Amino acid sequence: PRVANMQVERLKGSYFFKNDEGYEQARTGRLFVGNVPERFPAAIVIAKCKEDVQVAVQYAKDSGQAITVRSGGHNWFGASLRDGCVLIDLGDMKSIAVDASTKTVTAEPGANGLELL
Repeated sequence: PRVANMQVERLKGSYFFKNDEGYEQARTGRLFVGNVPERFPAAIVIAKCKEDVQVAVQYAKDSGQAITVRSGGHNWFGASLRDGCVLIDLGDMKSIAVDASTKTVTAEPGANGLELL
């Protein structure tokens, strides 16, 4: 079966395959364009943490599929949408940490500019 190689029990986030309920929302929900590309990833992993990313990468490797990554979804032409790939969506990874003593900010890839202000 299609989930044979994905360690779904380790995922804190969610995953969708092409014919699953919720797939279309996962595919297009973070895009800010009116003309969504007709490209369909084989699987979409909505990562909540770095371990989810590791599960998705291992699945892609085991199944011989390419990987694309989306963070905020602001890419106007939907470059993260590719046919037959594993799309790793990092948009829910929004943690921001400030270390005042070193004047350092660490932000996860889903954090956007407004959230950093």
